[in-house]
Amino acid sequence: IISSYEEDVDDSMQDEEEMCPISNTKQKRLEREKIARRAAERWSSEILTPEWLLEVPENFAEWYCVPRPEGTRCILIANAGRTIGRTASGDIVCEFISKLPFKPGPSILESVFDGSNFWILDCMVWAGHRLYECGAEFRFYWLRTKLAEVHTTNIDAVQIFDCNASGLCAAYSDAELPYRRDGLLFYDKQGHYSRGMPTPLVRLWKDTTVCKYFSVPSKEQNEPLICALRVSSSPAENNDDAVLTTLDDLVVAPCPESLPIGTLARFELWEDDYSVHRTTTLAAKFVAVCSPKRAAPDSSTKLHFFFSHRANRPLTFEALLARESSSSSSFTLPSNEASEQGEDILNSSLAS
Repeated sequence: IISSYEEDVDDSMQDEEEMCPISNTKQKRLEREKIARRAAERWSSEILTPEWLLEVPENFAEWYCVPRPEGTRCILIANAGRTIGRTASGDIVCEFISKLPFKPGPSILESVFDGSNFWILDCMVWAGHRLYECGAEFRFYWLRTKLAEVHTTNIDAVQIFDCNASGLCAAYSDAELPYRRDGLLFYDKQGHYSRGMPTPLVRLWKDTTVCKYFSVPSKEQNEPLICALRVSSSPAENNDDAVLTTLDDLVVAPCPESLPIGTLARFELWEDDYSVHRTTTLAAKFVAVCSPKRAAPDSSTKLHFFFSHRANRPLTFEALLARESSSSSSFTLPSNEASEQGEDILNSSLAS
């Protein structure tokens, strides 16, 4: 992940003397799209993808609530004396000198860039120490402790709250947050950092209070839900028809157009009673092929979350409060046992 992404273009295509200008231009465009798609697939697989929160976990008191900042989600990499912020599609947001450590190895952080500041959500690697297998409780403790030591300008950790009544209300009210919110993230305290596919150890929840851009298609006006899906081969035997699938490979609908397998495109869906456990498929209408900078389709939990809102059956903030605990609303340091377990994992990674 720390090596720069090389956009290797095959220059031999430009040497074809018999190629007309129009076809040459098309070939260049296709090559640029191929490069962009490869970059998006590579970098998006290095970052965590949360599931959407469909129900409150039984052990909700053992989770953290993190107001997610509004902005561009980035991977922040400090290596060889410079710090680079890359989007999930591989584009470089900015490159600068920071105090983040890069010896004896790089530092890799998950962040949100709001145009002036990087708000750090999580820590994957710190000075070469891999934290992927550490629980969120230890990763957050390590991140806040180390960032306080380096005093890096324009780089700061997000606010973290316990999942009790006072903590949830503080995260939901936006009274003292230094940034605008784009939903609430919930982290299992013992959950590892899982890259690529959606993980149930981190879940995202939104409404119009915590996200000003949150909107749901109107059921009364018969507005469809527009989502990104991938054209895939049918999993059924003796069936050569293409189907549309989510990021977690749930079959949503038959493919309504003759599109190549692997195509990522946007489609309209109209179902009111959508379920991630459904046994029947929906009807879909093709809208457009997605940008090559998008690497993955939407997840099944995202579809379920929005269809639940459309059918007036949302998971409300009041439902989140129902599982309150009596702890403080501020972020609590991990227990000695959690710290020792995290440090044991760090020592193991150093030894290897």
